[in-house]
Amino acid sequence: MQRNRGKQNGKDRDLFKKIRDTKRAFHAKMGSIKDRNGMDLTEAEDIKKRWQEYTEELYKKDLYDQDNHDGVITHLEPDILECKVKWALASITTNKASGGDGIPVELFQILKDDAVKVLHSVCQQVWKTQQWPQDWKRVRYLAKENITYDPETHTVSFLQPNGAIFEPSLSVGTEDDTFTILNLAVAAVPHLYPNSFIQGILNSLIKKSKSSMFQNRTLKELLWGYTDPFLNLVPYPVTTTVGVFYPYNNTADGVYKVFNGKDDISKVAIIDTYKGKKHLSYWASYCDMINGTDAASFPPFIEKTRVLQFFSSDICRSFYAVFGAEINLKGIPVYRFVLPSRIFASPLQNPDNHCFCTEKLLSKNCTLYGVLDISKCKEGKPVYISLPHFLHASPEIAEPVEGLSPNEEEHSTYLDVEPVTGFTLQFAKRLQINILVKPARRIEALKHLKQNYLVPILWLNETATIADEKEAMFIDQVTGKINLLRLVQIILRSIGTVMFVAFMISYCACQVGC
Repeated sequence: MQRNRGKQNGKDRDLFKKIRDTKRAFHAKMGSIKDRNGMDLTEAEDIKKRWQEYTEELYKKDLYDQDNHDGVITHLEPDILECKVKWALASITTNKASGGDGIPVELFQILKDDAVKVLHSVCQQVWKTQQWPQDWKRVRYLAKENITYDPETHTVSFLQPNGAIFEPSLSVGTEDDTFTILNLAVAAVPHLYPNSFIQGILNSLIKKSKSSMFQNRTLKELLWGYTDPFLNLVPYPVTTTVGVFYPYNNTADGVYKVFNGKDDISKVAIIDTYKGKKHLSYWASYCDMINGTDAASFPPFIEKTRVLQFFSSDICRSFYAVFGAEINLKGIPVYRFVLPSRIFASPLQNPDNHCFCTEKLLSKNCTLYGVLDISKCKEGKPVYISLPHFLHASPEIAEPVEGLSPNEEEHSTYLDVEPVTGFTLQFAKRLQINILVKPARRIEALKHLKQNYLVPILWLNETATIADEKEAMFIDQVTGKINLLRLVQIILRSIGTVMFVAFMISYCACQVGC
Protein backbone atom coordinates (compact mmCIF):
# COMPACT_ATOMS: atom_id res chain seq x y z
CA MET A 1 0.00 0.00 0.00
CA GLN A 2 2.83 2.41 0.98
CA ARG A 3 4.68 1.52 -2.23
CA ASN A 4 1.64 2.32 -4.38
CA ARG A 5 1.09 5.52 -2.46
CA GLY A 6 4.74 6.49 -3.04
CA LYS A 7 4.36 5.90 -6.76
CA GLN A 8 1.29 8.10 -6.75
CA ASN A 9 3.17 10.81 -4.84
CA GLY A 10 5.93 10.69 -7.44
CA LYS A 11 3.40 11.27 -10.18
CA ASP A 12 1.91 14.15 -8.22
CA ARG A 13 5.30 15.80 -7.89
CA ASP A 14 5.86 15.49 -11.66
CA LEU A 15 2.45 16.99 -12.28
CA PHE A 16 3.03 19.98 -10.00
CA LYS A 17 6.48 20.51 -11.55
CA LYS A 18 4.89 20.76 -15.01
CA ILE A 19 2.34 23.22 -13.67
CA ARG A 20 5.11 25.40 -12.18
CA ASP A 21 7.02 25.28 -15.46
CA THR A 22 4.02 26.52 -17.41
CA LYS A 23 3.51 29.40 -14.96
CA ARG A 24 7.06 30.76 -15.26
CA ALA A 25 7.75 33.93 -17.19
CA PHE A 26 7.65 33.51 -20.95
CA HIS A 27 10.87 34.11 -22.85
CA ALA A 28 10.58 34.30 -26.61
CA LYS A 29 12.94 32.03 -28.48
CA MET A 30 15.29 34.14 -30.57
CA GLY A 31 16.37 33.04 -34.01
CA SER A 32 17.37 34.38 -37.39
CA ILE A 33 16.32 33.99 -41.01
CA LYS A 34 19.00 32.41 -43.21
CA ASP A 35 19.43 32.35 -46.97
CA ARG A 36 19.92 29.25 -49.12
CA ASN A 37 23.61 29.13 -48.13
CA GLY A 38 22.95 29.34 -44.38
CA MET A 39 24.00 32.99 -44.01
CA ASP A 40 22.03 35.22 -41.63
CA LEU A 41 19.81 37.83 -43.24
CA THR A 42 19.43 41.21 -41.55
CA GLU A 43 17.91 43.48 -44.18
CA ALA A 44 14.10 43.67 -44.28
CA GLU A 45 13.91 43.31 -48.07
CA ASP A 46 16.21 40.24 -48.02
CA ILE A 47 14.11 38.61 -45.30
CA LYS A 48 10.88 39.33 -47.23
CA LYS A 49 12.36 37.90 -50.42
CA ARG A 50 13.50 34.74 -48.60
CA TRP A 51 10.01 34.19 -47.16
CA GLN A 52 8.58 34.55 -50.67
CA GLU A 53 11.03 31.96 -52.03
CA TYR A 54 10.26 29.58 -49.18
CA THR A 55 6.48 29.87 -49.72
CA GLU A 56 6.80 29.30 -53.47
CA GLU A 57 8.89 26.18 -52.83
CA LEU A 58 6.18 24.80 -50.54
CA TYR A 59 3.54 25.23 -53.22
CA LYS A 60 5.70 23.48 -55.80
CA LYS A 61 6.31 20.43 -53.61
CA ASP A 62 4.12 17.35 -53.62
CA LEU A 63 2.85 17.29 -50.06
CA TYR A 64 2.00 13.60 -50.36
CA ASP A 65 5.63 12.71 -51.19
CA GLN A 66 7.39 11.71 -47.99
CA ASP A 67 10.76 12.81 -49.47
CA ASN A 68 9.63 16.43 -49.67
CA HIS A 69 9.10 17.17 -46.00
CA ASP A 70 12.75 17.57 -44.95
CA GLY A 71 12.15 15.97 -41.59
CA VAL A 72 9.22 18.28 -40.78
CA ILE A 73 6.22 16.60 -39.16
CA THR A 74 3.20 17.19 -41.43
CA HIS A 75 0.72 14.66 -40.05
CA LEU A 76 -0.23 16.59 -36.94
CA GLU A 77 -3.69 15.02 -36.69
CA PRO A 78 -3.70 12.05 -34.31
CA ASP A 79 -5.19 8.70 -35.29
CA ILE A 80 -8.80 7.99 -34.42
CA LEU A 81 -8.89 6.26 -31.04
CA GLU A 82 -10.84 3.04 -30.61
CA CYS A 83 -12.29 4.38 -27.36
CA LYS A 84 -13.80 7.30 -29.30
CA VAL A 85 -15.60 4.91 -31.64
CA LYS A 86 -16.84 2.94 -28.64
CA TRP A 87 -18.08 6.12 -26.98
CA ALA A 88 -19.84 7.23 -30.20
CA LEU A 89 -21.66 3.90 -30.54
CA ALA A 90 -22.81 4.03 -26.93
CA SER A 91 -24.08 7.59 -27.42
CA ILE A 92 -26.34 6.85 -30.41
CA THR A 93 -30.03 7.01 -29.59
CA THR A 94 -31.83 3.68 -29.99
CA ASN A 95 -35.25 2.88 -31.47
CA LYS A 96 -34.44 4.90 -34.59
CA ALA A 97 -35.08 3.88 -38.19
CA SER A 98 -32.14 2.14 -39.85
CA GLY A 99 -30.19 3.84 -42.63
CA GLY A 100 -29.88 2.95 -46.31
CA ASP A 101 -27.99 -0.24 -45.43
CA GLY A 102 -30.94 -1.50 -43.36
CA ILE A 103 -28.74 -2.14 -40.28
CA PRO A 104 -30.23 -0.87 -36.99
CA VAL A 105 -27.91 0.74 -34.47
CA GLU A 106 -28.95 -1.84 -31.86
CA LEU A 107 -27.07 -4.50 -33.87
CA PHE A 108 -23.79 -2.60 -33.49
CA GLN A 109 -24.41 -2.17 -29.79
CA ILE A 110 -25.15 -5.87 -29.31
CA LEU A 111 -21.91 -6.83 -31.10
CA LYS A 112 -20.01 -4.57 -28.67
CA ASP A 113 -16.21 -4.87 -29.06
CA ASP A 114 -16.41 -6.75 -32.38
CA ALA A 115 -18.42 -3.91 -33.93
CA VAL A 116 -16.07 -1.33 -32.41
CA LYS A 117 -13.03 -2.99 -33.98
CA VAL A 118 -14.62 -3.16 -37.44
CA LEU A 119 -15.93 0.41 -37.37
CA HIS A 120 -12.65 1.71 -35.96
CA SER A 121 -10.78 0.08 -38.84
CA VAL A 122 -13.14 1.62 -41.42
CA CYS A 123 -12.99 5.08 -39.82
CA GLN A 124 -9.22 4.91 -39.61
CA GLN A 125 -8.99 4.06 -43.31
CA VAL A 126 -11.25 6.97 -44.24
CA TRP A 127 -9.22 9.30 -42.00
CA LYS A 128 -5.89 8.33 -43.57
CA THR A 129 -6.91 7.96 -47.23
CA GLN A 130 -9.50 10.79 -47.19
CA GLN A 131 -11.66 8.53 -49.38
CA TRP A 132 -15.19 7.51 -48.40
CA PRO A 133 -16.27 3.93 -49.06
CA GLN A 134 -18.47 3.77 -52.16
CA ASP A 135 -21.43 2.40 -50.21
CA TRP A 136 -21.41 5.55 -48.08
CA LYS A 137 -21.94 7.68 -51.18
CA ARG A 138 -25.06 5.93 -52.42
CA VAL A 139 -27.48 8.65 -51.28
CA ARG A 140 -27.20 11.61 -53.63
CA TYR A 141 -29.42 14.64 -53.48
CA LEU A 142 -28.65 17.49 -55.84
CA ALA A 143 -30.46 20.51 -54.46
CA LYS A 144 -31.87 23.13 -56.81
CA GLU A 145 -29.58 26.09 -57.46
CA ASN A 146 -29.95 29.79 -58.28
CA ILE A 147 -33.37 29.95 -56.64
CA THR A 148 -35.07 33.32 -57.14
CA TYR A 149 -38.57 34.53 -56.28
CA ASP A 150 -40.81 36.88 -58.24
CA PRO A 151 -43.56 38.26 -55.95
CA GLU A 152 -45.37 39.92 -58.85
CA THR A 153 -45.94 36.76 -60.91
CA HIS A 154 -45.95 34.41 -57.88
CA THR A 155 -43.24 32.26 -59.46
CA VAL A 156 -39.97 30.63 -58.42
CA SER A 157 -37.02 30.15 -60.80
CA PHE A 158 -34.26 27.59 -60.35
CA LEU A 159 -31.65 25.39 -62.02
CA GLN A 160 -31.57 21.62 -61.52
CA PRO A 161 -27.96 20.33 -61.34
CA ASN A 162 -27.07 17.15 -63.23
CA GLY A 163 -24.79 14.48 -61.80
CA ALA A 164 -24.16 10.76 -62.11
CA ILE A 165 -21.63 8.42 -60.51
CA PHE A 166 -20.75 4.80 -61.06
CA GLU A 167 -21.70 2.70 -58.02
CA PRO A 168 -19.51 -0.43 -57.78
CA SER A 169 -21.49 -1.95 -54.91
CA LEU A 170 -24.63 -2.00 -57.07
CA SER A 171 -22.93 -3.35 -60.18
CA VAL A 172 -22.00 -6.84 -61.33
CA GLY A 173 -18.69 -5.58 -62.71
CA THR A 174 -16.32 -2.64 -62.83
CA GLU A 175 -15.98 0.41 -65.02
CA ASP A 176 -13.08 -1.30 -66.76
CA ASP A 177 -15.24 -4.12 -68.14
CA THR A 178 -15.17 -4.14 -71.94
CA PHE A 179 -18.25 -4.42 -74.17
CA THR A 180 -18.78 -4.75 -77.90
CA ILE A 181 -21.16 -1.95 -78.79
CA LEU A 182 -22.39 0.00 -81.76
CA ASN A 183 -19.98 2.63 -83.04
CA LEU A 184 -22.11 5.69 -82.29
CA ALA A 185 -20.12 8.10 -84.46
CA VAL A 186 -20.16 5.87 -87.56
CA ALA A 187 -23.87 5.05 -87.17
CA ALA A 188 -24.77 8.75 -87.01
CA VAL A 189 -23.02 9.75 -90.26
CA PRO A 190 -25.89 9.00 -92.72
CA HIS A 191 -28.32 10.98 -90.54
CA LEU A 192 -26.11 14.00 -89.95
CA TYR A 193 -24.63 14.10 -93.48
CA PRO A 194 -27.13 12.78 -96.05
CA ASN A 195 -25.13 14.20 -98.99
CA SER A 196 -23.42 11.31 -100.80
CA PHE A 197 -20.33 13.39 -101.66
CA ILE A 198 -19.69 14.27 -98.00
CA GLN A 199 -20.36 10.66 -97.03
CA GLY A 200 -17.62 9.57 -99.44
CA ILE A 201 -15.13 11.93 -97.79
CA LEU A 202 -16.12 10.81 -94.30
CA ASN A 203 -15.88 7.17 -95.39
CA SER A 204 -12.18 7.68 -96.16
CA LEU A 205 -11.68 9.07 -92.65
CA ILE A 206 -13.57 6.12 -91.14
CA LYS A 207 -11.28 3.70 -92.98
CA LYS A 208 -8.18 5.69 -92.08
CA SER A 209 -9.12 5.57 -88.37
CA LYS A 210 -9.78 1.81 -88.71
CA SER A 211 -13.32 2.30 -87.39
CA SER A 212 -16.18 -0.08 -88.15
CA MET A 213 -19.84 -0.47 -87.29
CA PHE A 214 -19.02 -2.03 -83.91
CA GLN A 215 -16.29 -1.29 -81.42
CA ASN A 216 -14.94 -2.47 -78.07
CA ARG A 217 -15.28 0.07 -75.28
CA THR A 218 -15.01 -0.04 -71.51
CA LEU A 219 -18.02 0.90 -69.45
CA LYS A 220 -16.17 3.99 -68.25
CA GLU A 221 -15.69 5.15 -71.84
CA LEU A 222 -19.29 4.42 -72.79
CA LEU A 223 -20.71 6.33 -69.82
CA TRP A 224 -18.35 9.26 -69.35
CA GLY A 225 -16.94 9.69 -72.85
CA TYR A 226 -14.02 8.75 -75.08
CA THR A 227 -12.17 10.46 -77.91
CA ASP A 228 -13.48 8.88 -81.11
CA PRO A 229 -10.63 8.16 -83.59
CA PHE A 230 -12.84 8.84 -86.61
CA LEU A 231 -14.15 12.19 -85.35
CA ASN A 232 -10.63 13.12 -84.33
CA LEU A 233 -9.63 13.08 -88.03
CA VAL A 234 -12.48 15.32 -89.22
CA PRO A 235 -10.79 18.52 -90.50
CA TYR A 236 -13.48 20.97 -89.33
CA PRO A 237 -14.58 21.70 -85.74
CA VAL A 238 -16.71 18.89 -84.30
CA THR A 239 -17.10 17.44 -80.85
CA THR A 240 -14.69 14.51 -80.76
CA THR A 241 -15.82 13.12 -77.39
CA VAL A 242 -18.64 10.56 -77.42
CA GLY A 243 -20.41 9.22 -74.31
CA VAL A 244 -23.89 8.57 -72.96
CA PHE A 245 -23.36 10.92 -69.99
CA TYR A 246 -21.15 13.39 -71.84
CA PRO A 247 -21.58 16.22 -71.20
CA TYR A 248 -23.76 15.61 -68.15
CA ASN A 249 -21.85 15.90 -64.88
CA ASN A 250 -21.32 19.46 -63.68
CA THR A 251 -24.07 20.75 -65.96
CA ALA A 252 -27.52 22.04 -65.01
CA ASP A 253 -31.01 21.74 -66.46
CA GLY A 254 -33.17 24.82 -66.80
CA VAL A 255 -33.88 27.58 -65.99
CA TYR A 256 -37.27 26.36 -64.70
CA LYS A 257 -39.87 28.97 -63.73
CA VAL A 258 -42.76 27.48 -61.73
CA PHE A 259 -45.78 28.89 -59.91
CA ASN A 260 -45.65 28.92 -56.10
CA GLY A 261 -49.45 28.81 -55.75
CA LYS A 262 -49.74 31.90 -53.57
CA ASP A 263 -52.55 33.31 -55.71
CA ASP A 264 -53.95 29.94 -56.84
CA ILE A 265 -53.17 26.72 -54.96
CA SER A 266 -54.15 24.63 -57.99
CA LYS A 267 -51.08 26.01 -59.82
CA VAL A 268 -48.48 24.93 -57.23
CA ALA A 269 -45.31 23.62 -58.97
CA ILE A 270 -46.83 24.02 -62.45
CA ILE A 271 -44.13 25.06 -64.94
CA ASP A 272 -44.66 28.54 -66.37
CA THR A 273 -41.60 28.58 -68.63
CA TYR A 274 -38.58 26.39 -69.37
CA LYS A 275 -35.44 28.19 -70.51
CA GLY A 276 -37.61 31.26 -70.90
CA LYS A 277 -40.11 29.59 -73.26
CA LYS A 278 -43.57 28.08 -72.99
CA HIS A 279 -42.99 25.82 -76.02
CA LEU A 280 -40.10 23.56 -77.05
CA SER A 281 -39.84 24.15 -80.83
CA TYR A 282 -39.36 20.38 -81.44
CA TRP A 283 -42.90 19.25 -82.19
CA ALA A 284 -45.96 20.52 -84.02
CA SER A 285 -49.18 21.77 -82.48
CA TYR A 286 -49.98 20.99 -78.82
CA CYS A 287 -47.28 18.29 -78.63
CA ASP A 288 -44.76 21.13 -78.30
CA MET A 289 -46.33 22.50 -75.11
CA ILE A 290 -44.63 22.32 -71.71
CA ASN A 291 -47.30 20.86 -69.47
CA GLY A 292 -47.55 20.13 -65.76
CA THR A 293 -44.71 20.07 -63.23
CA ASP A 294 -41.20 18.60 -63.14
CA ALA A 295 -42.74 15.50 -61.43
CA ALA A 296 -41.12 16.26 -58.05
CA SER A 297 -44.48 17.50 -56.76
CA PHE A 298 -47.97 18.31 -57.97
CA PRO A 299 -50.79 20.59 -56.83
CA PRO A 300 -52.25 19.25 -53.54
CA PHE A 301 -55.45 17.31 -52.87
CA ILE A 302 -54.99 14.78 -55.64
CA GLU A 303 -57.90 12.55 -56.57
CA LYS A 304 -57.67 9.19 -58.29
CA THR A 305 -59.43 10.54 -61.36
CA ARG A 306 -56.82 13.24 -61.94
CA VAL A 307 -54.34 12.88 -64.80
CA LEU A 308 -50.88 14.00 -63.62
CA GLN A 309 -49.00 15.93 -66.28
CA PHE A 310 -45.24 16.48 -66.09
CA PHE A 311 -42.38 17.58 -68.31
CA SER A 312 -39.17 15.61 -68.91
CA SER A 313 -36.41 17.71 -70.45
CA ASP A 314 -34.11 14.78 -71.29
CA ILE A 315 -36.87 13.23 -73.42
CA CYS A 316 -37.88 16.61 -74.81
CA ARG A 317 -41.63 16.34 -74.26
CA SER A 318 -44.45 16.37 -71.72
CA PHE A 319 -45.96 13.16 -70.37
CA TYR A 320 -48.89 12.15 -68.23
CA ALA A 321 -49.63 9.44 -65.69
CA VAL A 322 -52.91 7.87 -64.57
CA PHE A 323 -53.94 6.28 -61.29
CA GLY A 324 -52.85 2.68 -60.87
CA ALA A 325 -53.21 1.63 -57.24
CA GLU A 326 -53.15 2.63 -53.60
CA ILE A 327 -50.04 1.49 -51.75
CA ASN A 328 -48.44 1.96 -48.36
CA LEU A 329 -44.96 3.48 -48.52
CA LYS A 330 -43.15 3.16 -45.16
CA GLY A 331 -46.39 3.80 -43.33
CA ILE A 332 -47.50 6.64 -45.62
CA PRO A 333 -50.58 6.06 -47.84
CA VAL A 334 -49.76 7.10 -51.43
CA TYR A 335 -51.34 6.89 -54.85
CA ARG A 336 -49.30 5.14 -57.53
CA PHE A 337 -49.65 6.83 -60.92
CA VAL A 338 -48.27 4.91 -63.90
CA LEU A 339 -47.23 5.84 -67.41
CA PRO A 340 -49.90 4.29 -69.67
CA SER A 341 -49.05 2.29 -72.78
CA ARG A 342 -50.87 4.95 -74.87
CA ILE A 343 -47.93 7.32 -74.29
CA PHE A 344 -45.89 5.70 -77.09
CA ALA A 345 -48.87 4.44 -79.10
CA SER A 346 -49.20 5.09 -82.80
CA PRO A 347 -51.66 7.73 -84.07
CA LEU A 348 -53.91 4.86 -85.16
CA GLN A 349 -54.20 3.72 -81.53
CA ASN A 350 -54.05 7.18 -79.94
CA PRO A 351 -54.90 10.07 -82.31
CA ASP A 352 -53.47 12.56 -79.78
CA ASN A 353 -49.98 11.28 -80.69
CA HIS A 354 -50.14 12.33 -84.35
CA CYS A 355 -47.84 15.32 -83.80
CA PHE A 356 -45.20 13.11 -82.13
CA CYS A 357 -44.80 11.03 -85.30
CA THR A 358 -42.05 12.90 -87.17
CA GLU A 359 -40.35 9.88 -88.79
CA LYS A 360 -42.26 8.04 -91.51
CA LEU A 361 -39.74 5.39 -92.62
CA LEU A 362 -39.08 3.33 -89.50
CA SER A 363 -42.63 3.77 -88.22
CA LYS A 364 -44.03 2.70 -91.58
CA ASN A 365 -45.99 5.87 -92.03
CA CYS A 366 -46.78 6.15 -88.30
CA THR A 367 -48.39 2.72 -88.01
CA LEU A 368 -45.80 1.14 -85.68
CA TYR A 369 -45.74 2.01 -82.00
CA GLY A 370 -43.59 1.91 -78.88
CA VAL A 371 -40.72 4.27 -79.83
CA LEU A 372 -40.25 8.04 -80.01
CA ASP A 373 -37.88 9.85 -82.37
CA ILE A 374 -36.15 12.62 -80.38
CA SER A 375 -33.42 13.41 -82.92
CA LYS A 376 -34.62 17.01 -83.25
CA CYS A 377 -33.63 17.78 -79.68
CA LYS A 378 -30.39 15.75 -79.90
CA GLU A 379 -28.74 17.84 -82.63
CA GLY A 380 -29.94 15.51 -85.37
CA LYS A 381 -28.40 12.37 -83.89
CA PRO A 382 -30.64 9.32 -84.58
CA VAL A 383 -31.73 8.81 -80.96
CA TYR A 384 -34.98 6.98 -80.24
CA ILE A 385 -36.58 6.53 -76.83
CA SER A 386 -38.66 3.53 -75.76
CA LEU A 387 -39.56 1.67 -72.63
CA PRO A 388 -36.96 -0.94 -71.57
CA HIS A 389 -36.84 -4.12 -73.64
CA PHE A 390 -39.27 -2.41 -76.05
CA LEU A 391 -42.16 -2.83 -73.61
CA HIS A 392 -45.47 -2.01 -75.39
CA ALA A 393 -43.65 -1.69 -78.75
CA SER A 394 -44.58 -3.23 -82.09
CA PRO A 395 -43.28 -6.81 -82.49
CA GLU A 396 -41.58 -5.79 -85.74
CA ILE A 397 -39.32 -3.37 -83.86
CA ALA A 398 -38.24 -5.86 -81.19
CA GLU A 399 -38.01 -8.92 -83.47
CA PRO A 400 -34.43 -8.35 -84.79
CA VAL A 401 -33.04 -7.98 -81.24
CA GLU A 402 -32.22 -11.07 -79.21
CA GLY A 403 -32.42 -11.37 -75.42
CA LEU A 404 -35.42 -9.12 -74.80
CA SER A 405 -37.80 -9.95 -71.98
CA PRO A 406 -40.19 -7.04 -71.34
CA ASN A 407 -42.38 -7.03 -68.24
CA GLU A 408 -44.44 -4.39 -66.47
CA GLU A 409 -42.95 -4.86 -63.00
CA GLU A 410 -39.34 -4.18 -63.98
CA HIS A 411 -39.74 -1.89 -66.98
CA SER A 412 -42.68 0.43 -66.28
CA THR A 413 -42.46 4.02 -65.04
CA TYR A 414 -44.48 5.14 -62.01
CA LEU A 415 -44.87 7.95 -59.45
CA ASP A 416 -45.93 7.38 -55.84
CA VAL A 417 -47.63 10.62 -54.80
CA GLU A 418 -48.94 11.56 -51.35
CA PRO A 419 -52.46 12.78 -52.25
CA VAL A 420 -52.90 15.57 -49.67
CA THR A 421 -49.62 17.41 -50.24
CA GLY A 422 -49.00 16.32 -53.83
CA PHE A 423 -45.38 15.39 -53.04
CA THR A 424 -43.77 12.57 -55.02
CA LEU A 425 -42.28 10.33 -52.32
CA GLN A 426 -41.07 7.55 -54.61
CA PHE A 427 -40.64 7.12 -58.34
CA ALA A 428 -39.12 4.88 -61.00
CA LYS A 429 -38.21 6.39 -64.34
CA ARG A 430 -37.30 3.63 -66.81
CA LEU A 431 -36.36 4.35 -70.38
CA GLN A 432 -34.30 2.75 -73.13
CA ILE A 433 -31.93 4.63 -75.43
CA ASN A 434 -31.80 3.33 -78.99
CA ILE A 435 -29.89 4.35 -82.12
CA LEU A 436 -31.33 4.03 -85.61
CA VAL A 437 -28.83 2.41 -87.96
CA LYS A 438 -29.63 2.53 -91.65
CA PRO A 439 -27.82 1.42 -94.81
CA ALA A 440 -25.52 3.93 -96.52
CA ARG A 441 -24.14 3.11 -99.95
CA ARG A 442 -21.12 5.41 -99.60
CA ILE A 443 -20.19 4.27 -96.08
CA GLU A 444 -18.36 0.96 -96.35
CA ALA A 445 -19.11 -0.01 -92.72
CA LEU A 446 -22.87 0.37 -93.36
CA LYS A 447 -23.41 -0.47 -97.01
CA HIS A 448 -24.08 -4.19 -96.44
CA LEU A 449 -27.08 -3.61 -94.17
CA LYS A 450 -30.31 -4.94 -95.66
CA GLN A 451 -32.73 -2.77 -93.69
CA ASN A 452 -33.07 -0.20 -90.92
CA TYR A 453 -32.32 -1.42 -87.41
CA LEU A 454 -33.19 0.14 -84.07
CA VAL A 455 -30.26 -0.88 -81.88
CA PRO A 456 -30.64 -0.65 -78.09
CA ILE A 457 -27.62 0.99 -76.42
CA LEU A 458 -28.71 0.80 -72.77
CA TRP A 459 -31.74 1.27 -70.58
CA LEU A 460 -31.95 3.52 -67.55
CA ASN A 461 -33.60 2.77 -64.24
CA GLU A 462 -33.68 6.05 -62.31
CA THR A 463 -35.34 5.44 -58.95
CA ALA A 464 -35.64 7.34 -55.69
CA THR A 465 -37.59 7.04 -52.45
CA ILE A 466 -38.07 9.22 -49.41
CA ALA A 467 -35.23 8.82 -46.90
CA ASP A 468 -35.98 7.22 -43.53
CA GLU A 469 -35.39 10.40 -41.55
CA LYS A 470 -37.62 12.40 -43.91
CA GLU A 471 -40.23 9.66 -43.76
CA ALA A 472 -40.35 9.90 -39.95
CA MET A 473 -40.64 13.69 -40.16
CA PHE A 474 -43.36 13.44 -42.83
CA ILE A 475 -45.40 11.05 -40.72
CA ASP A 476 -45.00 13.29 -37.68
CA GLN A 477 -45.70 16.59 -39.40
CA VAL A 478 -48.19 15.57 -42.11
CA THR A 479 -49.63 12.06 -42.01
CA GLY A 480 -50.03 12.01 -38.24
CA LYS A 481 -51.87 15.33 -38.20
CA ILE A 482 -54.08 14.27 -41.11
CA ASN A 483 -55.00 11.09 -39.25
CA LEU A 484 -55.69 13.15 -36.12
CA LEU A 485 -57.92 15.48 -38.11
CA ARG A 486 -59.84 12.50 -39.51
CA LEU A 487 -60.22 11.12 -36.00
CA VAL A 488 -61.59 14.48 -34.82
CA GLN A 489 -64.03 14.47 -37.74
CA ILE A 490 -65.24 10.98 -36.80
CA ILE A 491 -65.64 11.99 -33.16
CA LEU A 492 -67.56 15.17 -34.06
CA ARG A 493 -69.81 13.23 -36.43
CA SER A 494 -70.42 10.63 -33.76
CA ILE A 495 -71.24 13.31 -31.18
CA GLY A 496 -73.54 15.00 -33.67
CA THR A 497 -75.29 11.72 -34.42
CA VAL A 498 -75.74 10.93 -30.73
CA MET A 499 -77.08 14.43 -30.05
CA PHE A 500 -79.48 14.17 -32.98
CA VAL A 501 -80.76 10.77 -31.83
CA ALA A 502 -81.12 12.07 -28.26
CA PHE A 503 -83.01 15.10 -29.51
CA MET A 504 -85.37 12.97 -31.59
CA ILE A 505 -86.02 10.64 -28.63
CA SER A 506 -86.72 13.62 -26.38
CA TYR A 507 -88.97 15.20 -28.98
CA CYS A 508 -90.98 11.99 -29.47
CA ALA A 509 -91.27 11.49 -25.71
CA CYS A 510 -92.47 15.06 -25.35
CA GLN A 511 -95.08 14.55 -28.05
CA VAL A 512 -96.35 11.37 -26.41
CA GLY A 513 -96.47 13.05 -22.99
CA CYS A 514 -98.43 15.97 -24.32
